Amino acid sequence: MSHWIFSEEHDMFRSSFKKMIRNEIESRIENWEEDQLIPKWFIARLSELGLTGMTPDREKSMDEVMEAVLMEELAKTGAAGPALVLQEHNNAVSLLDRTNKSKLVPDFLSAALEGKRIGTTVAADPGDMTVKIKEGFFNLNGRLKNVRNGGMADFLILSFFDDDKSGFITVDFASEGITVQKTENMLGWRSSSVSEVEFRNVKISTENLLCQGDEAEKQRRLINDQKRITWSLICTGIAEKALEAAVSYSRTRQQFGSALSEFQSLRHKMADMALNLEKSRNMTYRAVYDSIYNIDSFQRQIVLEEAVSMALHVCDEALQIHGGAGYMMEFPVQRFWRDTKMFDLHLNNIPAEKVVMSL
Repeated sequence: MSHWIFSEEHDMFRSSFKKMIRNEIESRIENWEEDQLIPKWFIARLSELGLTGMTPDREKSMDEVMEAVLMEELAKTGAAGPALVLQEHNNAVSLLDRTNKSKLVPDFLSAALEGKRIGTTVAADPGDMTVKIKEGFFNLNGRLKNVRNGGMADFLILSFFDDDKSGFITVDFASEGITVQKTENMLGWRSSSVSEVEFRNVKISTENLLCQGDEAEKQRRLINDQKRITWSLICTGIAEKALEAAVSYSRTRQQFGSALSEFQSLRHKMADMALNLEKSRNMTYRAVYDSIYNIDSFQRQIVLEEAVSMALHVCDEALQIHGGAGYMMEFPVQRFWRDTKMFDLHLNNIPAEKVVMSL
């Protein structure tokens, strides 16, 4: 039964997108994970279907609820990478659209919406990166670590802090002095192409400035709020795949002459996993609704902590049900666990979210 947030059109979209995933994506996940890179045609294909970026023009073909469905279903491909890659690209597209003041924006935005150029967003750590303004240029020096889409992106939107100034600038990866040093050999999120990027005396025109000051801070809050929702949706999708894998394995694995699914303790365990998943899923959908209508609810603040905690629990239990087989690379449940753990690590084991919850 569908959740009340979804219309018949949303349910139809979910059904058709599932078919697209089965036909064009699922069979490629293993190779993408091994290569630690998703090919650019992935974004181009989604762009062709009108599924990249939320701009006024695109809202005619895809609303924000459909975008939520898109992210949740992408997470069910068997890896977090595809959804994370699209999230970063969409963040860049949305930021360009919301700050469409620079005369350079239309070219970047048009190419990104068509899937011809792939974007990402990243915040410069003042300890690793310096951004100085001099003679009509931003002078960039240092390194950016953990840049998602770094191995495939054509441009990035850099959130910078320079003494008493802060803002966002658009940086073309083709600019002189930029080098993608390496793709990190990650435990999880492998196909999201997390890379380290070096900048040596890179000059970027001040015309590439998208926003600064209070407007930049507003955009950071919007990005963080959207990330909270998107990551919750991804965790929900991964947890569902982990539960499906556990149920399937328990029905085929024989122990003491019976299938694992016949043991009451494991049946109770899987019932609890399903219950926790559904509770978290409903909270996530409520947070999606509140975000769309700008309702400052408690659910919006706690949703990511709940989703990550739930996904960690469900994936860990699924791994335990698989026993030793769960630690073998041939069983995808190990990847569900690894990808989910990355969300936990990025949240510093979640205490940072409690600060948001207390506000």
